[in-house]
Amino acid sequence: MRHLLLASVLPLSLLFTDPAAAQNDAQYLVCSARNKENTAAYVSGVVTIKPADSADAEHAWKQMAVSKYAALEASAGCTGFPTSAAAETKRTAMVDNMKDDGLKTTDIPWNYVAEAKPAAAPSAHPTPEQAAQAEVPLAKGYCEQNLRGLFDCNCFAQAVLHHRLAHPEEVIKESDGPRPPPIHDLHTGIPYRLDCTECLDDKLLMEWAKDQIVRDFSAAVIGKTIDQVHVDKFADCVAKAFPARYRTNPYLDKYLEALNQARISCGNPRG
Repeated sequence: MRHLLLASVLPLSLLFTDPAAAQNDAQYLVCSARNKENTAAYVSGVVTIKPADSADAEHAWKQMAVSKYAALEASAGCTGFPTSAAAETKRTAMVDNMKDDGLKTTDIPWNYVAEAKPAAAPSAHPTPEQAAQAEVPLAKGYCEQNLRGLFDCNCFAQAVLHHRLAHPEEVIKESDGPRPPPIHDLHTGIPYRLDCTECLDDKLLMEWAKDQIVRDFSAAVIGKTIDQVHVDKFADCVAKAFPARYRTNPYLDKYLEALNQARISCGNPRG
């Protein structure tokens, strides 16, 4: 078995050696990560971005993989290609290599939405209120791609808006003026945190938690190391426990911790 933890990740700075290729309007990424035990791998589909967004996209993938799947940060990264065909070919080979290494490989339905800065008026920067309002569709898109099922995404976008209006002091200083920290930072809780209380719906939370547990055990069911009856019983228990656990610490960066607490409270899934 090979033990090349970072074999599937290349620095984005090495992607384009052909000047003509570097001028393409689109770049095609394949992103991957592994867990800390090096027993599981997570692979994105082919993600289309603008070349100028490559560093931000890789940063977003790393934050998502670490926060949502507890991936090893050093193993998370993206490789870029000038064509979608080349990216698909490399992705297939990458997945095959991971499986040859004995890793449980999971396809991650991830995408990247560039967090464009709100357009400023010709003679002045937008007010904090204008910037917050302009961010609403971006916040909804972020939710749909990274938090689907956990929240109603319209509500999530409003929660981000309310947070921005309540905390105008949370800014990143840049050469062209201050701007709010990216939603990715609110997701990881570093350094700012988003209180999701207004979007906590017990029915959604229970359905999301149950889906997570069933998906986590899908390979074990196929491998017959646990039967579906035990999985469903355990998933029902976790789903019932999850909303109350999350409501005790309802920040965006805490939902996985709440899910783990619910899992622990339900004991051994194999009975």
